[in-house]
Amino acid sequence: MMIDEDKPKFKKVKYRQHGILAKHISIKTGENLWTFETSGISNEYSGEGFDLVTILDSLSEEGFELVTGHDDEYILRTKDEIEYEQEYFTDDEEDDD
Repeated sequence: MMIDEDKPKFKKVKYRQHGILAKHISIKTGENLWTFETSGISNEYSGEGFDLVTILDSLSEEGFELVTGHDDEYILRTKDEIEYEQEYFTDDEEDDD
């Protein structure tokens, strides 16, 4: 079987999305605020009602879990694997489906 080298191949890949929750001090107000950043999400939490436990509970409801943390910076990941299709060239003739 001949492979068309110009045609991209698609493969389903599973992964867990990671994000960083970090504590900062607002330049404008001087108050503490938390930011959570992933490749697709950017959230900011500020005010008295947003302590670390409350924010982690909120992110848990959105599908994230705590992996590790130190010095007001925490790494979270999605609880379940996310599946997406990635475009790349391969000479594999197998179909993973």
